[in-house]
Amino acid sequence: MADLATIRDGVRTQLETLTGLVAVFDNEPDRLVAPAAVVSVESIDYHETPDLTIFNLVITVVAARWEPSAGQDVLDGYLAGSNSIPSAIAADRSLGGAASTSTATRAHSYGMLSVADSNYWGAQIDVEVVA
Repeated sequence: MADLATIRDGVRTQLETLTGLVAVFDNEPDRLVAPAAVVSVESIDYHETPDLTIFNLVITVVAARWEPSAGQDVLDGYLAGSNSIPSAIAADRSLGGAASTSTATRAHSYGMLSVADSNYWGAQIDVEVVA
């Protein structure tokens, strides 16, 4: 079975390639400065074959809420385009060798999100990792 901490580290490494993120966390932070991303575990699907596990991760990406349109513009860039979270995951689907494959599957919860006891413009991106 794959190592969950190594998978989260691999996702963090891919997200650190994105321009403009102040920080990327693979554990829930007590505080953060936006724009930032947080990698969390949503669920893990186990299969009869012991070497096949599907890790369902959620990446929460946040931008400052100081001016609604500016925060949304920053956030939008991380959801689609060449500097987006899906493109960062696609650049190395093996996450540095931690997974067989991975893919961003959808974005959701676009709007005001509470992270580390503060409100931000944010969205969540589901990532499926097969390992």
